[in-house]
Amino acid sequence: ASAILASATNGQLKYSDTVDSALTGSANFNFGGVTNTTNIGNYTVTAAINTLSSANYTFSSIASGTLTINPAILTITAARNITYGDASPLAGITFSDSQVSGYKLGQTNQVTGTVTFTSGYDTAAAGTRGAGTYGITVNGASSLSSNYTVSTDGGNLVVAKATLTGQINDRERFYGSSNPSFSTTWTGFKYSETISTIGATGSLTLNTNANPASRPDGSPYAITATASTLASANYTFGAVADGEITIKPLVSVDLE
Repeated sequence: ASAILASATNGQLKYSDTVDSALTGSANFNFGGVTNTTNIGNYTVTAAINTLSSANYTFSSIASGTLTINPAILTITAARNITYGDASPLAGITFSDSQVSGYKLGQTNQVTGTVTFTSGYDTAAAGTRGAGTYGITVNGASSLSSNYTVSTDGGNLVVAKATLTGQINDRERFYGSSNPSFSTTWTGFKYSETISTIGATGSLTLNTNANPASRPDGSPYAITATASTLASANYTFGAVADGEITIKPLVSVDLE
């Protein structure tokens, strides 16, 4: 960067002026033959004053500097998407060079080692592997060339919530009676979980048009789900199939 001078008298640089605006000509820089194909390392950069000139300054010398070429980073991507309750797919991934990005100069096949992938989902016990995003760690990978380093970040394993589907349970009652309580049976649980063990919150509203005056010959009457605030950390609550309520006629008993 050009130097900035803070103060000057008439005819010299003012605050906010740069050396570039007050000089003419150019310096010659020598990078010692470094090109974009040069290996990593530290390289001395020298400079000659050449034609640099200024009305108010004399350029006596330019100190040498150092150009540092750092390794390029290779990234191995093993990103996957699964559903809560699924086995982790990471152990089944066979590494290939097509998963590697970050190569330079058209190079390929610079990763060596027994490459495996793990995540927190893999190390957690079954039943404690919640839905969410887990970082994937790349293990056993190294570079054949010192011009590259291999990142241990392999992307993310995204575990989506499993979906539960509901069926409203059928009910029956006698004509003239109040409706019984309604309930729903849910399917799609993982790890032998139930609706009472998944930490569900919220409620499901179940309704029917049947009332105590509804006639048996109009049976069955539909029971429907009209509103749901149900939620769970590892499940989404999907479609709820209608149930039915059957109105039974009163039985007349002749005691004679």
